[in-house]
Amino acid sequence: MNWDAISAVAEVVGLAAVVISVVYLALQIRQQTSEIRTAAIHKVTQNFTDSVTPYLDPQVSDLWARGTKDFDGLTEGERIQMISVFTINLRSFHDAFYQAEAGRLDAGVWEGIVNF
Repeated sequence: MNWDAISAVAEVVGLAAVVISVVYLALQIRQQTSEIRTAAIHKVTQNFTDSVTPYLDPQVSDLWARGTKDFDGLTEGERIQMISVFTINLRSFHDAFYQAEAGRLDAGVWEGIVNF
């Protein structure tokens, strides 16, 4: 076997190694993208659960009902509490919007949030 044949075999082996590496890298990126989307969906779902949880308290639900009809009729403490609950909800929607705009939420999840 001469040096030209050995060189050709080495080039083919090197090319195969590069192709295998690129395919492996592509598979890893695809898997990572899937994991990022799953984590984003989980985070958005958790945020919405956390933002709805205060309404399970009858006092908060009553406050919200009264405040949406007559905000000025609330005491200063009640207004602060209502603004705090509203801010939590707003931040949840903002995070979901950001995740959707970044392509981390599929259209069905975002549509369910918007229609909530």
